[in-house]
Amino acid sequence: MATLAMVRAQFPEANGVSDILVGAMLAAAALELDTSVWGAFGVVGGLMTKTDQGQMYLAMHKLAMSPFGQNAKLMVDGKKVGYRKTSYGCEFMLLMTQVTSGHRVA
Repeated sequence: MATLAMVRAQFPEANGVSDILVGAMLAAAALELDTSVWGAFGVVGGLMTKTDQGQMYLAMHKLAMSPFGQNAKLMVDGKKVGYRKTSYGCEFMLLMTQVTSGHRVA
C-alpha cells in the first residue's frame, strides 16, 4: 500500500496537510480499490504498482475535495462533477481505465 512518505514525495502540495488527514484519505482510498481488478498493493521490482498509484491519486482527489485539503487543491473546472473536478481525479480515471480495459484471463 502507498505510504505517507510516498504521497509526500509525489505530491509536495500535500506537505501542508496533516499526516493524520493524509493517512485517513489513503486508508479510505484503499478500501475503494478492488485488488481482484487493480492487482496487489506493494512495490514490485522497486516500482510502485498501478494499485498504489491509484490509491494515491484517489486519496489526493478526496483530499482536494475536502474542506481541510485547501493546500492540495488543484481544481480542473468548477463545472465538472465527480472525479473530473480535480486533476488527481482525472489521473485516477486514466489509471482506472488502464486496469479495467482489455481481455481478462483467469
